[in-house]
This record gives sequence, C-alpha cells and structure tokens, in this order.
Amino acid sequence: MKTKILIIIASLACLTASAQTNYYAGTTAKGTNVTYRVDHTFQGSYEVTNINNTRVGQPIRLLNGTIVPVQAEWKYDATQIGDFLAIARTILQEVFTQSELTALINQNQVITMNYIIEPSGNIAEISTVLIEAPLQYSISPDKLYSWEQKIKDRMKYNVSATGKTAQFIVAFAIWNFKNIFKDDVSTVPPPPASSAPLFGLSAAGDITPKPEYINPIANTGTVQKWVDNGVISFKNGKTYTINYGILQGYLAYQSTAFNVIAFSTDGQPVLALAQPAPWSLLQYTTLSAYSVNNHCLKVNTASNNNAYQAVIFIGKPSSGKSQVTIVAATPKEIKLVYNKDMAIKSITEKDGDITGVVADEYNNGIATPRKIYLHPTGMLYIQ
Repeated sequence: MKTKILIIIASLACLTASAQTNYYAGTTAKGTNVTYRVDHTFQGSYEVTNINNTRVGQPIRLLNGTIVPVQAEWKYDATQIGDFLAIARTILQEVFTQSELTALINQNQVITMNYIIEPSGNIAEISTVLIEAPLQYSISPDKLYSWEQKIKDRMKYNVSATGKTAQFIVAFAIWNFKNIFKDDVSTVPPPPASSAPLFGLSAAGDITPKPEYINPIANTGTVQKWVDNGVISFKNGKTYTINYGILQGYLAYQSTAFNVIAFSTDGQPVLALAQPAPWSLLQYTTLSAYSVNNHCLKVNTASNNNAYQAVIFIGKPSSGKSQVTIVAATPKEIKLVYNKDMAIKSITEKDGDITGVVADEYNNGIATPRKIYLHPTGMLYIQ
C-alpha cells in the first residue's frame, strides 16, 4: 500500500557495543506494559508493532467505510504542529541516557516509524521498522514503548480538510538522530584534555588571543605596491577588506608572494601585518585547491553558525620552515591569533574549507608536535 509520506528528519541507531537482540522475525517481544509483534517486511528489515494496534498496515478508509484508492492517498495529508526538532530532542533525552545519546549521535543508522493519525490530529498507533542491525535490536521493548508513548503525547498534527474525511491517515517518520542534535553542543563529546581553544571568544564577539601562540610580526617597512585584495563577510552585512601588498625593496616577490596583509572595514584600517619574509601565493603550492583568491585558506566555522571566521596564511620564514599565520574575525573585531614557524605534515579539509593542520611547531629551534583542528562546536582548538 502506498501512503502519503511526511518526511520528519530525526534518527535512531544502536545503543551499546555489546548489543542484545530483542526482536526476532515471526515472534513477539515483551516488555513490562507492552507486547510487540515482529514481522519480516523485506530483506534485512523488520516491523515491530504493538499487538493491540488494529489499523497499522490497513488501507485508508473514508468515514463511511469506503476504501480510498491508492493513487488518491496523497490527498489525505497533515502538517505537524510545533518545532519538531525541539520536541524530538526533549523526548529522546527523556527516553535515553546521556551516554546512550552520545553513542546514537556517533551512528549513521536510521529508524522509520509509521504513524496512524486520526482526524483530530492525534497519533493513535505507531509501528517501528528496524533494519537488520544488532545495535538497533538492542533497544528494549520498554524503551521503545516509552518513546512511542511520548510521541503520542507530544506530537500533534493539523489534518487537511480532505484528511478529515477519512477515518485515519498514514504518515512515515524518518528519525535521523544526528540531525536532531546537530546544533545541540551539550551532546558533543568534549575535546581531549590535552587540547585548548586557540583563542578566547565571547558571546559578544570579543576575541582574546593567547600570547604563547603568537610570534611577533615585525610590522616595519613601507608599502611599495598593493597587488590584490579580498573580503571576509558576515551574514549581518559586516565585511572586512583584505589588501595584499609588497614592501619597498621586495618587488621581486610579487609574482609568487606578498609580505603585507592589511585589513580594513568601512574604509578604516583595523589590522596590519607586514614583514620582510613573505607569505606565499598558494596557486604555486599543493594547497591551491583550497585557497581563497590564491592568498589564504578559509576555516570552515559553519558549526559555530559563523560567530567568527578564520583565515590561514602560509609563509616562508628565513628558518626554511613554513610560517603559519591565523587571523580570526567577528562582526565586532579582527585579530591575529596564531603565528609560528611550522613544518606542516598534513592539512585536512571539508567541502573546500580547512578543518585542521598537523605540523611540528618550532620555538627557538625546538620542535613541538601540534594539531590545530575544528572541534564539532566550530571552535578552533590546538593540541
């Protein structure tokens, strides 16, 4: 039977590495207050339904008992009332422990639920489809029953005028756990104890650099030529212009590098970095595919809702190593947050933006292994 599909993004997966199988096709699974029937639906999938359910799997019927043709079932629909994600988070946090939630977030499995919705908008019956995965089978009947009862209590629908002419309508809900909790940092594992934020960031957009991560930049010399420019922009309309230049006496650099980086906003200078040793034009390096305007690497801070943005410049200090320079910006201010000589081992990226740098950091000739990376919250950490 074809049914109207209401796609609801949420998730469910397994709970523990040592999974217990609670459901076998052709049998029943008993909890304290429920007995489920377990039916094989298709290869690798089983439908778990309360034995008291009478309408799951039945065709949609009008109030007079007439069966609705399959090709017309799409007309019998409904929309959910309220913020699904907020309701779903609350339900799941009440059903599962914090450790279970953390395990669920780290999984990519999906559980589908079938809803029988009455004209009033109440969910009357639910059946759950589990794929043939031991971790899904570890969800106990009592836990599944609690989950279903909370859905019935808190999730309501506005049934369409056409839907109200039927005894009930049918909807599918696809629970994708990662999507439910993707913006809830309380469920994100903390960074390793050996890690620390690369810089401080307040809710108001104040950036607090940490001096131990910054070798001073000379900031001496006179600009002889500006060679290019770029922009950092925020959703609220705030923009910073980046101008790239060459110091007097260093014009030979202009085809492969630059040694002045000047930031301004609303026509006013806000940060200038200048030194004899240049930063590289990245089209001449293996990083060219990830560069912004061939001058810098953009850090993917989307998980932080772009509360800040960061760009990385790769330089050529006299030590023969690379120089890694990181500038962070918020709509309020822009500051230098990292500047060290490094021997880069690898750079990771996602969707064309940089997510991490692994390198040896050099201080007075002594190498310290470092990893600068994006935590799932969107903040840059150093380890």
